[in-house]
Amino acid sequence: MAPFEKRRSRITGFHFPTRISNAVSNLQKVVMNIPSTFIGLAELLRVIGLILPQATKIVPVLTPTAAAGLAAIVLFGAIFHIMRGEYRQIGVNLIFLAFALFVAIGRLKWM
Repeated sequence: MAPFEKRRSRITGFHFPTRISNAVSNLQKVVMNIPSTFIGLAELLRVIGLILPQATKIVPVLTPTAAAGLAAIVLFGAIFHIMRGEYRQIGVNLIFLAFALFVAIGRLKWM
């Protein structure tokens, strides 16, 4: 493609010169990865929230609360995958749901 040739953007439908189009395409890839990166970081913080209260003995009631919240998020994630027809990912969600419920119920019995 010539450097000044125009190309149509898939999302906006506007015509951009090739260099600008490549930059827009790269930006779209980055923006599309932000939600999954944010969800991954949020789940990592949630797992830390499961461990720290019980390990430090500072407000240990937060551990079952965090586990129940994590179970709800994982359940909604499984529903989301079902709605999109992504049936392969549901198994992982169900395993995480079982672990989260195990922690929530187990920690409630310890209190």
